[in-house]
Amino acid sequence: MTQEGMQGVAKAYFDKLFTSSNKDYGLVLECVNPRLSEDSNHEITRPFLIDEFREALFNMNSDKASCPEKFNPTFYKRFWSTSGEDLFQTYVSWL
Repeated sequence: MTQEGMQGVAKAYFDKLFTSSNKDYGLVLECVNPRLSEDSNHEITRPFLIDEFREALFNMNSDKASCPEKFNPTFYKRFWSTSGEDLFQTYVSWL
């Protein structure tokens, strides 16, 4: 198998692994009390550029895991060329 083929298999695996089959967050969101003012929220959710996101990621300490899935920044840095756009789009969808 070619390297591109292996990258495709890995990407498909992680896409499936981190895609929720149940995307109805309504009940959960009803329990969350807002902590930010509308002005603060607007500033936080301004359109991010992928370059800003990449810079922030690459400035993170590579051996620290800050997410529940326990992937550290090294994982994301290593696979940035194949999954950076998807990672960025996922991040933007959370905002």
